[in-house]
Amino acid sequence: MEDLAAGQEVDRLDQCIRDLQLLVALSKDHDELPSEIAELQTSVDEIGETMERINRDERKAETRRSLVRSFRRMKEVRVSRRSSLHETREVMEAMRPSSSEQLANASKTQILSPEFGMGPEDLDESVFRALFGITAGANWDLELAWNFLRRCAGDGRGGKTLTKLLEVGGKVLSKEEIAKWLLQVDRDGWSVLHICTQYQEKEETLIKLLEYGGKVFTQSTDGERFLRNEEMAKWLSGLTNDGWSVLSLCAANQSEGRTLKRLLEYGGQYLAEREMARWLLHGINDGRSVLHICARMQSEGKALVELLEYGAKYLRPKEEMGKWLSQVDKYGSNILEMCIRYPSEGKTLIKVVEYGEKYLSSRETMSKWLSCVNNEGWSVLHACVRYQEEGETLVELLEYGEKYLPREEMVKWLSHVDKYGSNILEICVRYQSELKTLMKLVEYGEKYLSPREKMSKWLSCVNSHDCNILLCFARYESEGKTLIKLLEKWEEYFSKEEIAKWLLQVDNYGSNILHVCARYQSEGDTLVKLLKYGERYLSEEEMATWLSHVNGEGSNVLCTSARYQSEGETLMMLLEYGGKFLHARKKK
Repeated sequence: MEDLAAGQEVDRLDQCIRDLQLLVALSKDHDELPSEIAELQTSVDEIGETMERINRDERKAETRRSLVRSFRRMKEVRVSRRSSLHETREVMEAMRPSSSEQLANASKTQILSPEFGMGPEDLDESVFRALFGITAGANWDLELAWNFLRRCAGDGRGGKTLTKLLEVGGKVLSKEEIAKWLLQVDRDGWSVLHICTQYQEKEETLIKLLEYGGKVFTQSTDGERFLRNEEMAKWLSGLTNDGWSVLSLCAANQSEGRTLKRLLEYGGQYLAEREMARWLLHGINDGRSVLHICARMQSEGKALVELLEYGAKYLRPKEEMGKWLSQVDKYGSNILEMCIRYPSEGKTLIKVVEYGEKYLSSRETMSKWLSCVNNEGWSVLHACVRYQEEGETLVELLEYGEKYLPREEMVKWLSHVDKYGSNILEICVRYQSELKTLMKLVEYGEKYLSPREKMSKWLSCVNSHDCNILLCFARYESEGKTLIKLLEKWEEYFSKEEIAKWLLQVDNYGSNILHVCARYQSEGDTLVKLLKYGERYLSEEEMATWLSHVNGEGSNVLCTSARYQSEGETLMMLLEYGGKFLHARKKK
């Protein structure tokens, strides 16, 4: 065990020596050595303490003598922030490993990375040779070079350093050595291409890396297409251990859509047709395809449309494209829902639906695709009402539903509620700003939700916050005329008793429609019209209860109106109603 401990300390000391050599090389343009040298000195002192604990017997003598020699050489450096850079370099030059055994030990070192202060201006052929042990008669340190390449690619700020490193490497190394360098992967299966795609913020860094790989892995061309090369195909289509392809990483992390387009162009150049198809179809472990990721992460819908164009070109037969479009992730979301939630332009969604029309094999498949519901209970229609700001997009989606869904499915689609108890009518009230969008939705309800009971149930939906459509309208619609139109529509479908019930409904804050209207409807005329509806449908006793109701904050409608209604006439009208109905209750 002690032999092993001594050997470990020798390796550790060799690591310190190698790190010092690299630090000196990296600091040639600075007045002082980096502060990390002080940390290495601390490591040297710890090794000295460990050495004293090693048992001194004959069997360990050689190991001990090697450790002592290395320790003394290290002490000679006399490293501190006050030491002369010139003196330190001379000592380091004398200590440079020369044997292949020492070079092999040096490969165990933890490689320095851009955050240690290395920039593109520090890199030249001599530094490259010094860093990676490229000397006459010795093998270059591939492991060390790979680690440095990986660190440069992983530093989002280090794009210039990565580019310069590749440029200098191209001058020093042969094409075979560069190919090995680029094809290396870490223990998680990540190549430099994966890492660069994940972390480099500027698109040109990834593009330059792809161009560099193209020059290394391929030489001749056949017309406009490069002759296929196994190594380039492997580099582009390789997967990490957790299932990420370069294409998926690009869609997730490279925010500029043109970067994804360039990567697809490279795939088209270097991958065979079936390889390209597999690249496009590959999904990650949570069930998302590159289509899902692109729709989620690429803010411009144009990138998603271009990806679909490549799918249409390479996915054969037609059913393969249909399968790609209809795939759902582990959250139950398909590409339609993802497209609705994230790209802001409705035309992107309609373009995706058009691809569905073309490639989904039957009306039944199209119907299932449009009526997909995710694990949270959100349908494609819910998502469209919630996230697509332009009402025209919702209307177009409803037209597609009418075209492909059987009547029974259309009824389910319109009347579906999410896990919070909300139907599309309530969500439309909250998020669609135009009255005509809401009224169009009501028209579809009238057309498909028959008999009368289905329509009345749809209009009277109550969510998990005990909030009915009427309360939602009063809270979220700034124009009181929308609220009044809804009441007029209710009169067509509800009995007097049902209307009375919904006027008296309170939410989970204890507020009734009068509180909410007084709080959120700035025009007092809306509140006055609402009082008239109450007078028409409520009994005197119910009217008195309605007016005198106190919400969770201890406020009645008179207090709420006095606080939020700017026109005094509204308050005076409330007082008149209070005097009429509350006085009548007192007499009784």
